[in-house]
Amino acid sequence: MRAGRASRVGRILAVCAGAGALGVAALPPNALAQAGMPMGNLFPQMSIFQGATTNSANGDTNPYSLAVVPKTLGNLVAGDVLAVDFNNSSGTFGAGLSIVQINPATGSSSTFYDSTASPTAGPVGIAINPVNDLVWVIYYGSASDGSASGYAVINTTGGMVANFNNSTASYTSPNGTVNHNLFEGSWGAAAAPGAFFWSNAGSASATSSGNTGQVWRVNPNPTGPTNGQPLNSTYMPLAMNLPTSDTSANPITPSTAAGPQGMVYDSGNGTLYVTDDFNNAIYAIPNALSATPGAPVLISQGGALNAPQQIALNPVNGDLLVVDGAGSNQLVEITTSGMQVATRTLDQGASGALFGVATTVNAMGQLVVYFDDANTSTLDTLSGNGAEYSAYQFVRGNGQTQRFGLSASPTGPAVAGNVVGMAYASGSGGMGYWEVTANGMVYALGSAQNYGNVAGIHLDAPIVGMASTPDGKGYWLVAADGGIFNFGDAGFYGNTYTDGLTGLSGSHRLAAPIVGMASTPDGKGYWLVAADGGIFNFGDAGFYGNTYTDGLTGLSGIRPLHKPVIGMAATPDGAGYWLFAADGGVFNFGNAAFSGSGASLGVGFAAASATTL
Repeated sequence: MRAGRASRVGRILAVCAGAGALGVAALPPNALAQAGMPMGNLFPQMSIFQGATTNSANGDTNPYSLAVVPKTLGNLVAGDVLAVDFNNSSGTFGAGLSIVQINPATGSSSTFYDSTASPTAGPVGIAINPVNDLVWVIYYGSASDGSASGYAVINTTGGMVANFNNSTASYTSPNGTVNHNLFEGSWGAAAAPGAFFWSNAGSASATSSGNTGQVWRVNPNPTGPTNGQPLNSTYMPLAMNLPTSDTSANPITPSTAAGPQGMVYDSGNGTLYVTDDFNNAIYAIPNALSATPGAPVLISQGGALNAPQQIALNPVNGDLLVVDGAGSNQLVEITTSGMQVATRTLDQGASGALFGVATTVNAMGQLVVYFDDANTSTLDTLSGNGAEYSAYQFVRGNGQTQRFGLSASPTGPAVAGNVVGMAYASGSGGMGYWEVTANGMVYALGSAQNYGNVAGIHLDAPIVGMASTPDGKGYWLVAADGGIFNFGDAGFYGNTYTDGLTGLSGSHRLAAPIVGMASTPDGKGYWLVAADGGIFNFGDAGFYGNTYTDGLTGLSGIRPLHKPVIGMAATPDGAGYWLFAADGGVFNFGNAAFSGSGASLGVGFAAASATTL
């Protein structure tokens, strides 16, 4: 309504065994809770850039959905963004006719499709075939109750290929007992290999409760046997009773419709994620491409979700990114298991400015988020500055330090022997810092203040690293089992146990012990690194890769590391990090540049910690 997968092991959906394919299952209440962890500030290292207008040449406005063009074909250019305009130039809801094509790099825009010649009024959702030969646009239609909704299929030159609606397409259940309208207040769209999805916020058989929201799948087969359907398609209902605003007493209209809306398919786990802007919820439909899809699972509700609209996958860490259509115009990050981890206000203006969101990566592999802003009628971008950072240093177990990309050496550590981590105090110019030993004793050196330690406390695993908050008034200690200890103004944002792992033993043990950590620039998140090069990110820390994404296989396998990883450091803006191995090897990810290694010097590191200045 408008007025790494490798970064986290154990983000597994809870699927209710035996649940009907069209029923709704819910995670246990404690799984929907936020576990008392503070919400992080999402992508503090990224800035918002206002872009080109989303209004079409005929004056259509109010974009409801976005899609990034995957590759160049016909009139479509890879990297361009398509936006569908829901309103006409008079501001009438559901009367828009246009799809606008925008080049984010140049700010130029043009009309890709205008349905005046073949009316498909009120385009509300858009999905592009992964091979980019067809664009699928779901439209609300000219009827106020949504009964004229449909799915328009458009080729890469802007020509209509097929038009699915209740006159051209029909569904009968396999046993022949159920006939159902396919399009009823259609409200969202998504694509997957060989299939497309759409949602309906209305129903021809509205009830007093309004629980008639639907999600459908269409499998087109244009070269297959003729079956009387557009593109010889077949259909599969995935959900039939999701909450909507459509009731027998108050039928929906283009300006009041609310229900299942934004959708995104995750090819990594075969799940379709669906927002519902009526009950502020996110649902997951497992095995969405199979002949027997799972029941919709309620994975997240309330909290930061306020009329959630479109949803996208973060291609860097695999999390879900959702824009709110009400409240303070927030972008919300949610794990695929439903944990809300961070938010970012995208527009400080009038509420209800956000509807569409789409994601991609730049040439450096960094996240780029596109969103449409109804307050300015523009396609805006949330992205980093594209910078690379190349200065880093580490401390060895004997207290000696080694620098790369920095001209001078800092004062040597005053504590030698069994040092496993160090962190610098902000604003000290490297003259205030902490060191920590394996038993958890913290030493404050120079201008740094001591905020506590765990020495004398029973530890399940030794301390292996530390990181400091950006104001220098707190720090974290991390143990080999992934346990986190926070002091001063350092907040707790999770550990390997909250990710479902069981430390160094148990049924879901770590593949390798944790060896170090680093914090984000705003201090509302952190990374942990394991000896096999695995990365665990918490709070607003993004996932930019690990040794596995580099093609290595940890400490064993066909392409093992030469030596274990022993520490890490993050770039100053938090958009990248380095990993350091015991043989002096350096692995760089995100905007962390390679400036040299101990391996190139024939020097091995017995390092326990690494940091940047």
